[in-house]
Amino acid sequence: MVIQGPWKPPNLKEQLLREAERLLRLIEEYREQEKGKPGS
Repeated sequence: MVIQGPWKPPNLKEQLLREAERLLRLIEEYREQEKGKPGS
């Protein structure tokens, strides 16, 4: 995969940490939405 521009891929640990944080935020948002639904 060729990456254009000055951007360099972060090291794997940083990449995994960012991905984990992103997933946690998605899960929290999902839980908030579920809480707002009746009958949950």
